[in-house]
Amino acid sequence: MRLRKYLVNDDAAGRVTAQSLEAEHDHLHEMVRQFVFSVRSTNFDAASAQLNGIEHFCHTHFQHEEYALRQQPGAERHARDHRQLLSHLLEIKTALVSEPHSTIRKTAVFYTSMITHIDNADRPGLARLLTSVGRPDVMASGWNLTSGPSSEARDHSRRVKGSPVFTTPARSTAA
Repeated sequence: MRLRKYLVNDDAAGRVTAQSLEAEHDHLHEMVRQFVFSVRSTNFDAASAQLNGIEHFCHTHFQHEEYALRQQPGAERHARDHRQLLSHLLEIKTALVSEPHSTIRKTAVFYTSMITHIDNADRPGLARLLTSVGRPDVMASGWNLTSGPSSEARDHSRRVKGSPVFTTPARSTAA
């Protein structure tokens, strides 16, 4: 499966924008939600495949986010939080192979940790970044710091010209 399938970019150059980061958050939330459902349904084969997709997506998304937020206060801690989330993900991956039924609780903790991170670290960090580059209007047009943009606000934000763009270093498009 090609990794590009997971990535959401606003332009053909593959640049990461405020909107694409938030779209990646939405996609990550949905991927993790589906994974939790598979584990709770004891569909461990599907859960294993979904976890591989989440792992690949997280590596690239975290790279995008860390690059965009690199000059913001707390950037090092943010990157450390990402490493901790990936470590937790790898623990679940190991448990899925050796003791699949033990993953139910671990999966719930991972889900809570990931959503808490997005709501309490990613979205406020993005809001600070938008303010620092003189684009608080993007936030004002629907970027709720606790629950993210509504689909209507997200659509409006995508139409805002001059969205901040964070060009990332070259990345692989193959998984």
